[in-house]
Formats: sequence, C-alpha cells, structure tokens
Amino acid sequence: MSEEPAQGVVGECCVTGYLETGTPKGTEITVAGFPAYLARAGSEPTKHAILFFTDVFGYRFNNARLVADMYAENGFDVYVPDLHDGVSLSPTLVDAMQEKPTTFAGSVNKAFRIAGSVPGAVLFMAKHGKATVIPKIDAIIKELRSEKFGVEKIASVGFCWGGPYSAMVAAGKVEAAMIAHPAPMSPDVFKAISVPTFWNLAEGDYTFPKSSEEAARKALTERNMQFEMTLYKDVQHGFLIRGDPNSKVSADSKKDAHAKTLAFFKSVL
Repeated sequence: MSEEPAQGVVGECCVTGYLETGTPKGTEITVAGFPAYLARAGSEPTKHAILFFTDVFGYRFNNARLVADMYAENGFDVYVPDLHDGVSLSPTLVDAMQEKPTTFAGSVNKAFRIAGSVPGAVLFMAKHGKATVIPKIDAIIKELRSEKFGVEKIASVGFCWGGPYSAMVAAGKVEAAMIAHPAPMSPDVFKAISVPTFWNLAEGDYTFPKSSEEAARKALTERNMQFEMTLYKDVQHGFLIRGDPNSKVSADSKKDAHAKTLAFFKSVL
C-alpha cells in the first residue's frame, strides 16, 4: 500500500502559472547522495545558507533555479535538492494549462496533453509523502552542517508542495523558515514549530484557506513564537514561483514577498 501524501492531492492550481525564460547561473552538485542545484553567493561558501524545497516541478525547474539565484545574489548560498527521485512533474504542463485553443483540434490536443499528465501526477502523489521525504531532508541537513559543507545556520524556504516541508523542519531542524502558498498540512505542524517563520500567502488560496491561516496564527501566537504572515490580494497560488510576469500586481507581490523574506532571514539568523 502506498503511503498517504503529507500534503494531499496535486490540484489544478499546483500546475498552473508561467514559465520564466532566464538562464540559471548555478551548478549541480550532490548532497547526502542526492542531486542538488547550488546557487553560490560568492567565491567562498557562506556559513548561513538557504535550503530550498520546490513545488511539484522539482529541482530542475527553471523558475525555481532563478529564484535560488536571486537569493544567492543577496548573500546566501542556496541548496535546491532533488526530493523527487527524478520523478517530478513536467513544466510542459504549465504551458498546456496556459494554452487558449481557437480550434476544435487545438482543444482536443490540449485535453490530451493534460490527460497524459494524470498518470504522472498519481505516481508523484504515491511516491512523495512525508515518510519518504523527511528522511531525505534530515540526511541533507546533517550533511550541510558537516565539515564538508560547513553551514552553521540554515533557513528553509518551501513553495507549494514544498511549503509543508519547510514548516515541518521549522520544528527545530533549521534556524528559520519561510512558507509560501503551501499545500495543505495538519494543524499539528503549526504546533510543532519552534523557530522564527515567515509566511507568504495568497488570499483565496483553497490549498491554504482562511481556516488554516487562522490555525497557524493561533498556534504560533499562543506559544509566543516569532513569525510574520503576509496575505497578498489578487494573486494566485504559486505566485512566488510561477507568477504572471505580465501582471503588475503579481510581479509587485512576488518582488515584495522575496524582499521581505530575505530581510527576515537576515534579521533572525
């Protein structure tokens, strides 16, 4: 029997958005035996680093690598590990979701392209649950803190699928965490958080509704945990990683959220 994914199902909002066209500047390395993308802040390793948990498109996703590069330009080495065993969803699905066919044949083609992704989504959900992913993350954190990498303080960031994992490691496994428009997670995760957290949320995001936001606030406030929570209006789930670059509201929200995240990390690490 396959395990239940920690974050529920892969919904339409998880695969919609826009693809970035820039060229990543980092390199591919191995951490604890897992492939990873590394965006360096400079010629020497940084003692404070960011551990980046991606959405369903994985560590090779161009959008994710460009965000990692931006974080690196602001003073942090950024490690983006492959937590999917090479079985991430294909970014071509984002393009398919964006298509607006003008002919019947085009509509049929779009339907087949989307339908063809369903087996991959089912496999993804079956393979990548908490019991599978958390041991990988633990091994990666242990090696980053080892003499080999020499990282002294780690801040995690998690987007969509990766959001709950960023919250989970905030239970004392890292020094700070950012959670962005996360997939669904248990309220028990909020209650276990023990380090400063920053939350970037999209208003009306059904994967993390108002009830989840309120539960997180309540759990963190009751235990006097340091946290900040920003709710962005008129943006979609995934706006920090797959936002519409042609929308001023989306682009401005993305810029603001990343800037505030970096400022938060610099203040608490």
